[in-house]
Amino acid sequence: MTQPVTLYVDFNDLDENRNVPVYLVFDNEGVEVERDDVVRLDDDEGNTCLGYVISLDDGTAVVQPEWSTWKKRDPLSLTVSFHASQTDLNKLLLDSIRRTAEATHSTQTLV
Repeated sequence: MTQPVTLYVDFNDLDENRNVPVYLVFDNEGVEVERDDVVRLDDDEGNTCLGYVISLDDGTAVVQPEWSTWKKRDPLSLTVSFHASQTDLNKLLLDSIRRTAEATHSTQTLV
């Protein structure tokens, strides 16, 4: 299994649902993501976590962080060590597949 795509965010920009906008045009140019993708979120303070892309709109993705994977940079270190465990990645990927299946089922029900 490959590691998730890394997106650069500002966790201070959380919305009322605790989701974070990801500006694909400027901060993450060339990165392609789709709805329900599992991604890694990094900020310029060394914090990181995994999350799900919940929507895409005109160069901005909205990502729901998975707070149980939150890692804060050690203030005594110049680097942050983050490697999602295989168990974390498997759980998030299965949840992503479930979300996609539910969305597909909802769309088919509406038609």
